[in-house]
This record gives sequence, structure tokens and C-alpha cells, in this order.
Amino acid sequence: MTENRAKMIECIMQALDLGIRKLHYSEEGMPPGKFKGKLHYIRVPSYTVVLSGDLKRHMMTNGVWILQPVPAGEAIFTVSNAFSSPVNGAECLGVVLNPNFIRLIYTDTTNLPSEKYPYRDQKFPFCYYHVHDSFRPATAGIIRTMELLANSKDNSGTGLKLLRISLEMILQDLKNSRGGQGGALGTFRQILQFINEHHLEDIMRPDLAAYFNVTPSYISKLFKRFRGNENFSRYLLNSRLDSAVILLRSEDIAIKEIALRCYFNSFSYFIRRFKERFDMTPALYRKSITRKTSKL
Repeated sequence: MTENRAKMIECIMQALDLGIRKLHYSEEGMPPGKFKGKLHYIRVPSYTVVLSGDLKRHMMTNGVWILQPVPAGEAIFTVSNAFSSPVNGAECLGVVLNPNFIRLIYTDTTNLPSEKYPYRDQKFPFCYYHVHDSFRPATAGIIRTMELLANSKDNSGTGLKLLRISLEMILQDLKNSRGGQGGALGTFRQILQFINEHHLEDIMRPDLAAYFNVTPSYISKLFKRFRGNENFSRYLLNSRLDSAVILLRSEDIAIKEIALRCYFNSFSYFIRRFKERFDMTPALYRKSITRKTSKL
């Protein structure tokens, strides 16, 4: 991971040298029912800085699902529990706030055609690094403040200033870091975060093993050690069901469409698993949400 740490230092310095001039906000909200693109769902706040190229991303802004162009030198801040869908790639630095660490991600998908998203089996420059051994609560506080500004639709430029400050603090933490990634527990946290970020894509245990340079059996052992009876398949299933619950709040998305978006290829299997988890069918769940809303 030492080379990944060095790459992240290089990327942050490049981002700061660009003089990030604009910050876009991606809000929590449902994509329209007619939208057919692949969805990306993140439960925690994050931001992406475009280092080169031109990123285009479907996302919710000011209550409207739009296609937002983001050229080099600009950034997107995404609040918790938000959906988005990239259209074409760029060279980017991502910063994701987790409860116990910050996830840094470098990707360069400029040479991939848009129809290849979510990039399964596609080769492109990519690396990640987790900052947790010297992680400062102040950095998390800044990112949380940025989320409050995003939710309040602040346009004063404060969010952009805080983004630069957070990058400077992360850069200092990286330079002071010992380079460790936290042993077995650190690896397991990274695996869970990967699933949280990519559960609406076609991921399997061998994919995770290749991604983290471990064996599939080692991933099974980590789940047994840290999650007990909840194995990889169950955790992935529950993550997809949680996303289905969020999408069910939107009445203009058909339940069969929700099943497909959450990677249930069999509608009957989706209904059965949903009922096992929530003691009601998706249709009844949607009705219960509608009744609660109408009483407010």
C-alpha cells in the first residue's frame, strides 16, 4: 500500500495546485422512474475532484435529476444516502468519509466508453488508500459541515473553502502516516465499504478477492470472524434490500424496475427475500409509507 499512499499524496497535491474553482452539490433524492441508467448509491458523505478530463454525472440538484458536466478543476460533494450515475469518465480523486477512516480513491476512466459503466471486467488506472491510523476528528467535522452546507443549499463559497482545508489536512495526515492499513479488521472495514459503494453492481466474492488481493476463503473467514452468521452473500443481499426500501419511497418507479435496479434478476426472488426481511411485500411496504406520509 506504500505506492498507493504516494499516489494519493500526488493526487491531492495536484488537486490543490488546480485551484478548485467550483463545487457542485449532489443531493439526496430519487431518480425519475423513467431513468434507466446504472445507479450508484453511497450511504456516507463524499466528494470527487476532477483532476483532468470532463466528468458527466446524473444526480439530484435543487430537487431535479440532471446530467451535470464537471470539468477539470471542479468538484462534486455528495451528501449521505444519495444516488448518482456516471455517464463518462475522467481522472478523479474521491474522498469518502466513513465512521472509522477516510477512503481515498483514484480512478482514470477517460478512455472507457460510457456504456461500459460500471466498469466490470474493464481495465483502467485505479487505486485506493484508507487513512485511519492518524485520522483526525477535525477532518471528519469539516466534511460533516460541508454536508450541512449542501443540505442547506449554501452558495456562499464556504463549502469550497472547507474542501480545500480538508484536502490539506488529509495531505498532512498522509505524510505523517505510518502506512499501515489496520490489519484484518482494517481490511474487513474496507471490504464492507466497497460493498456499500458497489452493491448496486454485479459484484461477487471472487471480484472482492481480486480487488483486495486476498483469497475468496479469506473473505469468508473475515465475515465469520467479525459478522458471525452474516456472510458475504447475506450482507450483499441486505444492502440491496436497504436500497430497495429507499427507492420504494418514490411512487413513480415500478416495483419490478426497483428489483432490477437493485440487481435482483428474479422478481419472485426479490419479493420472497423482501418479505423475509420486512414481514411484508414491497407493495404493502409502499402502501404503508404512503399512509404514513398522508397523515402528516
